[in-house]
Order: sequence, then structure tokens, then C-alpha cells
Amino acid sequence: MGANDVLALKANFATWQADRMPGLTGVDPFEYYCVDQFLKQFAVSDDELRAGLVGGGNDGGADAAYFFVNRRLVQDDTDLDPKTACKVNILVMQVKQNQGFSPNEINKLVFFSDDLLDLSRPSSDYKTTYNGKVLEVMRVFKRKYQEIAGAFPDVFVDFYYITQADETAKCGRRRRSGTSGAKSEATPKQCQMYLPLCERPEVVVSGSAAHSKKQGTALAGHAIGDTRRFCRPSEIA
Repeated sequence: MGANDVLALKANFATWQADRMPGLTGVDPFEYYCVDQFLKQFAVSDDELRAGLVGGGNDGGADAAYFFVNRRLVQDDTDLDPKTACKVNILVMQVKQNQGFSPNEINKLVFFSDDLLDLSRPSSDYKTTYNGKVLEVMRVFKRKYQEIAGAFPDVFVDFYYITQADETAKCGRRRRSGTSGAKSEATPKQCQMYLPLCERPEVVVSGSAAHSKKQGTALAGHAIGDTRRFCRPSEIA
């Protein structure tokens, strides 16, 4: 973002803190602020917003994750009717206040998205991989989605990478624990990040947010200045 945009963001954040932070405890203010902005379209309560905050150690690169059916947040006690379930939204957010774009964080989401969307494996299989909050989100999604899967609802998976900094960190592609292969260091322009979703997304990262939409082919990405464009592997020299 440009300098003026950063100043405007800080001013808006300060206003939000004055209005919203009194009474909110045990949360990171900037993280909560960002999640609050992106969830306005779903009109969730503070308790519902808090339920999706999963950041910490072993979070799979996600600071927040939410599962909606027909724009209604799905939790453990939510009743779903397969006859009316027509649209599913999955939102995953990574928030960095003072750090720039990090391809390593996106690489973490490669594995998390695989594990979340693999309905054949229960969340209990990942007890040593993810923290308890992430496991609870995975458990609810895997169980509740199977209640409506037979209705073949439209599924939209959105990843948001939110940061107010512009600098880009070095990235290293590291194979998952238990597989062979050494870590390799590279500049962002040389990095490739694959997002293996059930319906592979076309991802465009510009400024502070990453948004994904369905695309029927595997994708790779590389950084180009302030705009990071994700493209098919064949397009990368």
C-alpha cells in the first residue's frame, strides 16, 4: 500500500478501536479489526466472530476460519436442512500487522486446505498437526458439510491474506514433515505456491487481501512488485 493508504488505514483502525474495543478482551486488536471488516457481509455477532479465531502455534497458516451455509454461520449446534442448502462459503484469513507478504504462510495453507477439504479423514487424525481451535473448526466443517453434501450446494472457498506492510519476505519451499526433500531458499519471484483444492482456485493477491475463486486447473504464483499474480504453472518461465 502507498503511504497515504497506510495513514488512512491507521486512522480507520483507531476509530474502530474507540468504538469496538471497549469490552473486548483476550483478542489481538488488529486481527479482530480485520476479521470484523471482512465478515460484515455475513452480519456475525462478536461471539460468532471469536469462535473462528484459531491463530497461534500449529494453526496451519490460518488466524481465522469460518463455514457458512446460505450466509449463516455453521457451528456445532446448527441445524441444517439439505433441501434448502444451496450455497457454502468457507473463509480462511491470515493477518499480519507489521509484516509483509510471506509466501511461506501461503505454503502452510496448501496443507491446511488439503486436510480441511478431505472429508474422508476425521479431524482427530491431525491432533499432532493443528491446535485445538483449528481441530474444532475442521471437525464441525467435516461433520456438517456431509449432512448437506448430497444436495450438491455451490461451494466457494476464499483465502484472505491481510497485511499493512509492503515488503516481501524470502520464502523457502519445505516439504511436509515425514517426506524427503531439503528446504530451498528463493526470492519471491522464484517461488511457486500450489493450492490443491477440490475445485482449484484462481487467486489474485493485490495490496493487502487475497481472494480466491473456483478454477478448474492447478495454479502457481509468483510476486511481481506490489501486485502478486497467480497463474498456471505453464506461464512461469
